[in-house]
This record gives sequence, structure tokens and C-alpha cells, in this order.
Amino acid sequence: MTKKFSDPVSKDKDNQEGSIFSMWTYRDYLKFWITSIKTFGGKKAPVFVIVTHAENKSTNEIEKFFTELWDTVPAEETDWLSDSLNDREYAVGLLELNDNSKQMLNSIKESIVELFKNEINTKMELPSSWALMEQLLYDGDWKVLSLADIWRLNSSLPHEYKIKSNGEMSDFLKCFNDNGLILYCEEKNLREHAILDIQWFANAFSKIIADENHITKDCRRSLRREWKSFNKTGELKEKVVDALWKDEPSYLKHKSEIMSYMEKLQMLVPLESFGALSEGGMTWYVPCMNKKQFKADFCEEKWDRSSILCFRFTSFAIFEFYRLVAYCIGVLSWKVSTDGDNEGNLCLYQTAAVFDCKEHTVAIGICNDEIQLQVLRIKPLTVEKEVSSKIGHSIENAVEILTKTFTDTKKFQKGIKCQKNIFYENDTSFTLVSELSKIKTEKTQCACRLQEKHIITLQKTLGFWEKKREGSPRKSCTYPFSKRASQKDALTSHLKAEVIRSVGLIYVDGHPAGTGFRVGEKYIMTCLHIIERIVQGPLDFIRCERVYIQFERMVHLQNTDQSKIFLIEPTLVYKHQEFDVAVLELKKQGIQFPQPLTLFSANCLPSEEVHLIGHPGGVQMKEDSEVYLSVIEPNNDVDKYIKELSEWSMEKFMNNVDYYSRLRELPRKILFHTTFDQGSSGSPGILIRNHKPCVALIVAGGVPSFYYEDGVYVEPEKRVEFGYALRDVFDEMQTNEINKKLSSEIFKEWIS
Repeated sequence: MTKKFSDPVSKDKDNQEGSIFSMWTYRDYLKFWITSIKTFGGKKAPVFVIVTHAENKSTNEIEKFFTELWDTVPAEETDWLSDSLNDREYAVGLLELNDNSKQMLNSIKESIVELFKNEINTKMELPSSWALMEQLLYDGDWKVLSLADIWRLNSSLPHEYKIKSNGEMSDFLKCFNDNGLILYCEEKNLREHAILDIQWFANAFSKIIADENHITKDCRRSLRREWKSFNKTGELKEKVVDALWKDEPSYLKHKSEIMSYMEKLQMLVPLESFGALSEGGMTWYVPCMNKKQFKADFCEEKWDRSSILCFRFTSFAIFEFYRLVAYCIGVLSWKVSTDGDNEGNLCLYQTAAVFDCKEHTVAIGICNDEIQLQVLRIKPLTVEKEVSSKIGHSIENAVEILTKTFTDTKKFQKGIKCQKNIFYENDTSFTLVSELSKIKTEKTQCACRLQEKHIITLQKTLGFWEKKREGSPRKSCTYPFSKRASQKDALTSHLKAEVIRSVGLIYVDGHPAGTGFRVGEKYIMTCLHIIERIVQGPLDFIRCERVYIQFERMVHLQNTDQSKIFLIEPTLVYKHQEFDVAVLELKKQGIQFPQPLTLFSANCLPSEEVHLIGHPGGVQMKEDSEVYLSVIEPNNDVDKYIKELSEWSMEKFMNNVDYYSRLRELPRKILFHTTFDQGSSGSPGILIRNHKPCVALIVAGGVPSFYYEDGVYVEPEKRVEFGYALRDVFDEMQTNEINKKLSSEIFKEWIS
């Protein structure tokens, strides 16, 4: 209560000179924490407001302070915050603990106890082995443990309380990761270690981004020049990391694991692929430390420009911008532009980043609460709309991925600005893409301020960002299982008429997520990764309010037929992590379920033609015919071809990543090429046997993963799609007594 909400925080705290937060007031930080609670905890997260230094304050003074506090709360946050607080407002003294403060502290304790008593009854029970394992992990006071060490701890438990399989260990670690207790990821370069102390990990990053008053003596003396450069540009030398962590040996001991997880979380990104690997070791880019100002003369008249694609947030835009820049460098492998006035100076700035991509210049920046994107090219060359649309799709995909932890389904709004110059604070021309798409005329009036209004051509404004779908076959070439046919509307495929009624589009959180098909009496078969993020706990509880399936969506702008939409029961009937298969149960709702597919192919023969039916792009049902199957066998043509692709991958990408190694891993993959892309996971592959359509496989994914997940362009001949033979899935289910009955019900009849 000794501070005013209008006071800047940096004046009393760290020296943040040059930082984007240097002018943040206590009011700004209060808004930040309120929106943090809603964004990451949800609107039902319980909230306490405790104001301190209330000694010698009268009741009227305390009430006035609370009134001023509520005046700082954004209007759109007032209702949920009031409900979440539930009168849990307290004022306590810290310097003098008088009777009133003691009473308040007791009230706080009682509220916390009561809250936990109510909350604990709603939690799912965990296996006793997990509780014992958790106790072992925390008794040792370890910061980081290898997976091998965790298994050794598990071996010390009595047999009946041990974690029994790799799958259960994975579920255990992911459950504790999802609940914020540890850091664990199953990605290849991360899955061998878990970080057990989250606060210790956060402190490691705090030491990296510390201000001058909180750095080590080495950084103020022998490495002062290097630290000052980092403090300005965000480019962090490995020897500076070592110096910043010098006083904490545990950080240096686990430097590799810490930096790997910081990279995963886009807190920083390695820069070695841009020539920043030097005698000083690795160099990373830490976006939040960059204080370089973006040059206003960047957008001169010499540039041909796209319109400006915007992603408007209600909060956290600056933090998502930091992570997006790291994502573009680390995941998309975009090349950072260099400043011509100063050779080697990367075009990375406090509020902007400039990349070279497909012979175009890409500018990404933050302005107010918007992340903005513009594609440019030096005149007389013009921006190619096919290139700009792919870049726009990659960025939108990245933003979706980076905001997955947001509980609010309305994470951001996508819009377009018609002004030429990017990052112009007074530009009010933002218009939702969804609204522009509804306009039927060729031209319309823009959303600029009254004195700046003008006419825009919709095709020109929207055309830069409209994704052009592949409708033509891949080029004829000699690589194995090359694609020789194109997509067509499944509505016109009479041969598969009885199949298409059993195939549906799965929605998660209101967005198309993948394909599923009817099997058995009341089930849907799909890919586990489609619904995995809404499956919780060791009992595989499905957040069923977040998912549904729509059958027979045959045209793009089809009117919703409620009789074709089905809800899902909360229990996951079957899953297999390695096969990426899940079986869901439809909820009875008074209407007949679509007919199931009952005929299955007993084998998938090399070079055999399969017909894929699904929802690529999350739109209307499509069919891709003349898709030819293949499998990797020792030294066959496919094996040799995949090895060539692996060599190409390891030569081209950072850290010698082999994006094709997954194709050789068990269980067996059925390989093919298709024009299907995102949204087609879970599609059935149909073979014609005895003039009957039989389901042979389920489409699971493709490599390289960044093409399908992030929209990064890869030549057609370097893309490989794959699925799993349903006969292999059936055989796996038969090994478990619990699943035998289910497998017999699903796989009614096998045809060779």
C-alpha cells in the first residue's frame, strides 16, 4: 500500500534501461498477472488478493486502495475475477504484525485449507505406484535426473508398486509435466532427462536475463564487453553463460539439459547455423534481451509489399512475439537477414525480426497488442502470392502451436491491415479476415480513420494470404511409390459411396483436427495425436465437451446438419502410443449412428493401389486415388531412397537431424505419397477386394514433420506419408486379454 498504481516499477527495482518493460507501472504489472491467471489457469481458477504494508492504515484508506485496485482491472476481466475471488480480499501489515493482521493471516490460512478440501474431491486418483515414485523423486533433492536413473529408483520399490512398462513411465512423466511439477518431453533430444526442480530451472533463466546490478563479477570485469553486447542485442555467448552461472555449480553441471529445455520452450534459440559458432563456443539468441531499435527507414518506396497480416491478442502479444522469433529461427530454420550497413549484424530487434525466405524478405514485428507480418521484395520484382500465402500459413500455424497452453479458446484474432508501412502504431485499419471473406463485391472501403479512408481491392488484399491447395498430381519422377493422381471430391466417387457415410471430420475446441471412421457397434477409430491434448490422467479421461465428429461433410460451405454431428463419451476405449491409434465411443443421443465399416484387408501388398478418404485441410471430404503402397525392406528401392533422404536431412538441418528415421522405427510403417495434408490423419485407406471396399490402413502422418505441422515448403519428392496396417493393429490388440473382445467387435471380417 506504499506504492501508487501509476508509479513505474523499474525505478524501485531492477535497472531495466532500454527494456520494453522499463516504463511498466504497477498498474501494468497488475493487469499482466490478472490476465496470466485467466489465460493459463482459466476463469474458474481461485484467486486471492492480498495487499501488504497495511499497518497504521484506517479502514477507509484500505477500502480506498481496494477501490483503486479494481479501477485498474480491465472491464472485460471484472466479472470472472469477482467470481474467482469470492470475497478473498485481505489487507495485512508486514512491518508490524498487529491483531488485525494476525486475524487476516488466519483467515487466509482457513481459506486456503477450505479451498484445497473442496478441490481435492474433484481430482482424479493416481496409481499408488505414481505417488511412491513422486516421493522418491523429491526425497533426493535432485535438480535433473536421467531416464535411466528414474528407472533405477523405480527398481527400488516393491514389485507391486513398480511402474511396469515404458508406456506407463511415459504417462507418469507426462502427467507430472502437464501439471507443472516437472519438465519432461518425449522429443528425441529431450526424452532422456527430466528437470525435477521447476523453480531452479526458472532461476537459471533469471540469472541469464539479469540486469547489471545482479550479474557476476566476471561479467562486470573480464567479460564486460561481451555481456554489454548481449544486453543490447540478445546474442548470448557460451562463455557469458558460464560466467553468469559461475556461482551456481548445478547449472554448469546440467548446462546441456537446461539449454535444451529452454530451446524447446522458445526462451532462446541457437544461432550456430548463421555463423555465430565461434572460438567462444555456442551462441544463442535470447529475444527478450534485445534492445536494438527497428530502423524506421526499412520500408522505403523501393519495396513491393504484401498487405499486413495481423494476429491480435488481448494479452501476452510481446511474449508470444519473442517465442515466435525463436520458433522461426529454430523450428522453421529461416535465415535471419543481415544489415548491409554493418556486415554480420543480424536483423533482430527489440520489436521486429527480418528474415530471408524463398527469395523474399519477411518482416515480423510487434505493435501494440498485435503480431504483424509483411512479405516484401525489391522492385521491379513483385511479391509472389504463392510464397506469401505459405509464409502466412507457417506463421499462423506457429502462433497456434505457441498458444496451445492458453485455456481461452479465443486465443487471438486474425486480421489484415491495408496500410503500406508495417508496425505503424496509429494504424487503425485492422479488419478481421473472416469479415473480409464475407464481402461479395470486388472492392470495399477500408477500416482506416475517417481522413485516411480509401478503397481496397479484396483480391489483392486477401490474395497474399489465401492458401492455394495442391490440386494437381506431383511431378512424374523415378522415386518409389511416386504419386500419379490428384484429389477429387469424394461426393463423385460412386465406388466408395458406402464408405463415405462412415467417415467424419473430428473437431477439437471448435476447430477441425482430423479424420475418424466408424467401427464396431458404437466406436470411432482415429489417430491418438488428434485428441491427445484433451486426454487427461492415468485413466485416460477425455474432456468430451471439447470434441465432436461431423459425418458426411461433402461440400466446403455445407449447412450444419445436426443429425450428422455426434458427441463422444468421456472414456478413451483404446489407445496405442506406438501405432498412434485411438478408439472413441460415440454418445447415445436418440439418433442412429452412421453405419460402421466392417470389411478389412488382411494384408497391404507393395505397389497395391489404395484409395484414401478423409478431410485434408479440415474441410469437405476428399478422395485421393491411385495411391501406391510400399514398405521398407533391407536394401530394396524404398530402403535406399529413404536412406538418401536421411542423408539430405542431416546435411541440411541443424544438429544433423534425421527427419526420416521415424520411418524405420517399429511398428512397421506403410509408406505412400498423397496430395492429402493436415487434417487427413485418421483417414481410412481403402483397397478393393472382390469388388468390395476393405479398410487396409489408417493414415498417421508424414515426414519431414515441419512440412505438415508448420507449413514449411519441402519439394514433393522429399515428402513421405505413412500409415499403419490395421491387421498389425488387430494383432497388437489380440496380445492383451482386455482388448481381445474389443478387437473382435471392431474387425468383423478379414478379406485376403
